Parts: sequence; C-alpha cells; structure tokens
Amino acid sequence: MATAVLSLPLAQRLIPLIAAPFLVGVAAVLIGGRRPRQERPDVHTLQNPLQFGAALQMAVLFQAVLFLVDGVRAAWVTWAWLSAAPSSAWPTSMR
Repeated sequence: MATAVLSLPLAQRLIPLIAAPFLVGVAAVLIGGRRPRQERPDVHTLQNPLQFGAALQMAVLFQAVLFLVDGVRAAWVTWAWLSAAPSSAWPTSMR
C-alpha cells in the first residue's frame, strides 16, 4: 500500500512478485481455520520474552557490534588512504 502511494508504476511491477506469497498465506490461513478446534494445538503464552536481563544482554551486544563496525570502518579508511596515497605523501615516520 505504501509503495502504491509513493510510486504507482513500481507498485504495479511488484504485484506479480507479491501475488504468490500472498496466495500461499491465504491458503495456509484457510486450511488452518478449517481444522476443528480440538485438533488445533494449544498455544502456550510466554510470560515476558524480553526480561530485564535479556534486554541488557541485547543492549550490550548491540553496543559491541557498533564499536566493532566503527573500528573496522576506521581501519578500512586508514588502509585505503595509505594504499591510495603515493609513498612520498606519507609522513616520515611511516616510511
């Protein structure tokens, strides 16, 4: 729907790509809805999947990934600068 609002020609080109997964989903819902209630498995609800400890672990992991990506980016930029610059442009301590 958002694609149609932003670009109608693009939305028209996406219809063939989206039609098959949509129809599979509709078929799955219809088949699942036709089963009698007693054959359906009971759904056990979890209490709270995002406990405080798990949330802290995810936050620490996210920060670690951010630092790692920044470090790799900085190393890549330094390496690219050194490999692209002629050796005469390097500081004396790096020759």
